[in-house]
Amino acid sequence: LSGCRYSLIMWLRGSQEAVLDGTTPWLHEDAWRSDPHLCHMLGCEAHEAGKLRLAARFFKRSSKAGHHWAPLFLGNVYAHMAERRSSVSAREGRLYRERALKWWRIAAESGVADAQRHLATSYLEGLGVRQDEVEAVTWMRKAAEQLDLLATHAMGEAYRDGRGVVCDRKKARHWFQLSASAGFAKSAEALEALDAEKRMKAASESAHTQPLVEKNTLYAK
Repeated sequence: LSGCRYSLIMWLRGSQEAVLDGTTPWLHEDAWRSDPHLCHMLGCEAHEAGKLRLAARFFKRSSKAGHHWAPLFLGNVYAHMAERRSSVSAREGRLYRERALKWWRIAAESGVADAQRHLATSYLEGLGVRQDEVEAVTWMRKAAEQLDLLATHAMGEAYRDGRGVVCDRKKARHWFQLSASAGFAKSAEALEALDAEKRMKAASESAHTQPLVEKNTLYAK
């Protein structure tokens, strides 16, 4: 019955029939009976509408019912709550950020690349957690290995700048190439910058060795 209702709701939802026949309340009723997919869908709708507290309730219920993506979305909602500085105190902001990290970690440990990247960024910037660049790279690498473009680019930056890892231009180039080949423009620009840096270094070394060569040639004469 729940599956039939779900199909009917998807067909009627948002239409005049849905209002007249009361199918929207059916949807909420089934969702609160812990149908994880319905809860997740309602959470997405509430989030898009800016109803963050309602979205959090739906995503939390969906998460506890076993929906794979719900912990990520719940973490995102709490992060958005933390960013509403005009309506939350500093203490509430920290609390929401901690909740975001809790749910992102759950999603990250289950292999969700977006959550792994969010967790890595939090460690990298010290948002809601003590800054730890090594831990940041650990989680960013997990996301990058799933070819999350933002994460692969971030790994290139980490190796280029020596944040959380030993500075290594060759490895930086490897990660930038992965994301650039998938069309990520910032990585293509980063590769161009590395190439320009390499050319400048070669020109500089050539300029320093040229006078020495000329001097040795003069002595030989």
